[in-house]
Amino acid sequence: MDAEGGEIVAARSAIRGVSCVVLWGLAMPVLAGPPLLCHRYEIGDRPSLPDPDLVDALPGPRGLDIYALFLMLSREQETLVRMETIRRAALWRVDAGALLHGLDLHGPDNTLGWSRRFNYAYARLTLAHAGLIEGDSDAMLRDLREAVEPLRDDPAAWLALARATFPLVCGDEFRREHADAFVRACDLVEAMPDTPARGRLRAAIDYDLDHLEAYLLDEGLKGKGIVPDRASRLAALREIAATGEEEE
Repeated sequence: MDAEGGEIVAARSAIRGVSCVVLWGLAMPVLAGPPLLCHRYEIGDRPSLPDPDLVDALPGPRGLDIYALFLMLSREQETLVRMETIRRAALWRVDAGALLHGLDLHGPDNTLGWSRRFNYAYARLTLAHAGLIEGDSDAMLRDLREAVEPLRDDPAAWLALARATFPLVCGDEFRREHADAFVRACDLVEAMPDTPARGRLRAAIDYDLDHLEAYLLDEGLKGKGIVPDRASRLAALREIAATGEEEE
């Protein structure tokens, strides 16, 4: 899509009933909306729903198959793939009650354990951002934090928390928590072996550095005479995570 700098383009779908706004700056587009909903993860050919950003309708006469969706959200799938599947389900206007009912298993005896609890917490917050459910957003975020902690070695879980606490959506009081979660995700990915899963996570982090973090940090970096790029943005996030000081 071509656009002049500063032009605002709203992409609305009558099928999905969700609107994300694309801000076109001088160099790159930024989606102005909840990052959990408006920014896709690139997952290649991993099993998931069709990407609503690329197709106009679900295949088949019955639309979204909730039971097939549950299979896609099994623990055998990478966390990042499950996150993208939940995002797509929200954009396809999934039956939120049916989805949450199927995921509402929190106990330690649950065979899917913490991965299932993460699915539930992440789905609730994403569905709320899509306007499909109502509730206490602070409580939903608290539930996501509690679900991420047992998955502390999973970089995708920390990336989820980083997007969920994006300061330009949630407020500046989340700036340190956002930075800390993002830095944790980066460090965990760097320590992973070179696999396709690591490649998908690396791509997700690079995307956020080029888009979300650029929108958050670049003005402050330029004001300090620092050239904004992935390295300088990550360094700024490390400083925020370590000191809690906000970028001016």
